[in-house]
Amino acid sequence: MRISLDDKGLIQAVDGKEARKIGSYEANKWMKFSIRAQDGHYTILMDGKAVLEKAAFAESSPDIYAISLRTGEFRGQIERASPKDLPGTEEPLERVAFQLDDLKASGGEGL
Repeated sequence: MRISLDDKGLIQAVDGKEARKIGSYEANKWMKFSIRAQDGHYTILMDGKAVLEKAAFAESSPDIYAISLRTGEFRGQIERASPKDLPGTEEPLERVAFQLDDLKASGGEGL
């Protein structure tokens, strides 16, 4: 799954290969995101309201194995077979700060 917050206050999420606008945000204002994922699909709730339901993962995967927070534009597909980063993906951008609080993950077989 891929969720982005751009510098103009737009929030988008990818449903399969298509980006969908799911809302907007204000800088320095807290928001609550809940993401429920199962069987290659996910649902996003923002401040308790469903804004995207049963969206397909951006890349096929049987499970979620990592959470990555990045700044700047999306810089290409992840090449899992390549031990090297994509060119230009580690170049510094304008300073950005975001705060993450109470990250909780649960799931797995039998849960």
